Amino acid sequence: MFQDTCLKASKLLLKSKKDYFSTKISEIEHDQKQLPRLTNDLMGNRRKVILPSHNDEKVLADKFCEFFVGKISAIRDNLTAKNDASRYNRDTMRADIKFEGEPLRSLSPVSNDELRKIILAAPTKSCELDSLPTKLLKPCVDHLLPSITDIVNTSLSEQCVPLSFKQAVVRPLLKKPSLDKECSKTTDQSPTYLSFQRHWKRLSTVDWKIT
Repeated sequence: MFQDTCLKASKLLLKSKKDYFSTKISEIEHDQKQLPRLTNDLMGNRRKVILPSHNDEKVLADKFCEFFVGKISAIRDNLTAKNDASRYNRDTMRADIKFEGEPLRSLSPVSNDELRKIILAAPTKSCELDSLPTKLLKPCVDHLLPSITDIVNTSLSEQCVPLSFKQAVVRPLLKKPSLDKECSKTTDQSPTYLSFQRHWKRLSTVDWKIT
């Protein structure tokens, strides 16, 4: 009796594991970049975060922030210089055609059905900042959809995105394990966004109507 019960429990556990792994693999579909990451996570081979030597985490975070902000500023300055240098060529090649179409003054509200499709089609990913993980959001989407739709449409009408939706977790990662961890130039950034931010980005793919 006891052995039969243990055997049934083992089979149920094995089936649950298979279903879990199958669901995880089906969620990433044919994304060849995510598949190796998922395999490493399932095998427990997670990539370690190698940080420079430091005594204060806040000071280290500020140092990385200054480096990446300076990097972005340098890219912008370089683009501005190139645009100024090629302005003459652009002006001479520009077509002298006046736009006579209807200007885009506002965006039509998103419907519950459109937002529901976006949420259900999104990967089941979550961030530490998520108050509600995506795997819990999807089963409850019909109950939460009116509130989410109201937030989105209010943001579109007021042309304002809440500050809480602009946050992200940024992890510094060495480009290669063999590089010097003390040098900021050998470090790349790996941002993780709120699930709502990813849904928000997908709204840009919707064919908006001019109102």
